[in-house]
Amino acid sequence: EYPKAPNFMRWALDYNGTNLLGLPALPPGFKSGDRKVWMRLFQNVAGFYLHPVGLEVQVDVSSLNVSEWEVVNVFYNGQYFRDMEELEREFNKGRVRVSKVKKTPHNGGYSSLKPRVPHKLLGPLQYEPRGPRYCIRDNQVTFMSWSFAFGMEANRGPRIFDVRFQGERIVYELSVQDASAIYGSNSPATMVTRLMDLGLGFGKSAVTLTRGVDCPYVATYLDGHYLLDSAKPITRKNSLCIFEQNAEIPARRHYEDHVISEFYGALADSVLVFRSISVMGNYDYVWDFVFHQNGAVGVRVYATGYIQTSFFFGNAADFGNRVEDLTLGAIHTHSIHYKVDLDIG
Repeated sequence: EYPKAPNFMRWALDYNGTNLLGLPALPPGFKSGDRKVWMRLFQNVAGFYLHPVGLEVQVDVSSLNVSEWEVVNVFYNGQYFRDMEELEREFNKGRVRVSKVKKTPHNGGYSSLKPRVPHKLLGPLQYEPRGPRYCIRDNQVTFMSWSFAFGMEANRGPRIFDVRFQGERIVYELSVQDASAIYGSNSPATMVTRLMDLGLGFGKSAVTLTRGVDCPYVATYLDGHYLLDSAKPITRKNSLCIFEQNAEIPARRHYEDHVISEFYGALADSVLVFRSISVMGNYDYVWDFVFHQNGAVGVRVYATGYIQTSFFFGNAADFGNRVEDLTLGAIHTHSIHYKVDLDIG
């Protein structure tokens, strides 16, 4: 479609055939059967999520015959057009508001994750004076008063079963179920974005963990396996890790300084962590299952990676924060869903 608007593509977007990248906005409509996908255009550089160019194209992909797919809407910098031909005609008449983005180097510039300064002195490290205090046999883990079994499901990702404290089962299953992200913006592709990340598969998107960054150097690293969309099982090397972590805060402590009574009592706290990381497009979800010495078990999730952005124009500030000259960090809400099957009493 781009050659149908040659002047606009060249003068407004510096298009050379390879410097733009399209990202589909999901879902492709709001009712069953809808198949009209908004494609957002970004500069084709490292960390492209932070480099929107303002052009969005809606394509009807409902036909099973690709040759019948067609553009049904075009949006640029706050203006709608029927198709690329109308965009070109209006541009040639001077009726298109152009906000030209700065050309970004291929390494992404400010979106690059490469270090910008030399490494300083090595930071603090964890160590285990007498080796690990937990034991792993197959997929069974024991740690002080705890025992549990773990697994990695291709779609739903990390999960644990048969969680026992002091020999008593308290949880039959604790597992991730889904993660949703609902967006808002003044551009069509982002305003319709409703993501259910389960569709991308938390387990099959679990990546190899980097020692000393994703997990401590002293952690135990384990492979994940799944059978999905392939004839043979697929292995994700070192995609799970287990480690004991100093909580860096006492589980309890008290200092008494009365004339009739002087004492100090405290209990150091540490936790066992079972971790994996799933990459959902721009987001990296860090999943933790945490076992405390007082009998509590918890879950944590950290969202990192890149934010999802849209082009900054008009009243964009009502829909998020300006993170660069023409880049809007779009407002959105994360919801993380778990299943916990508890044995109470």
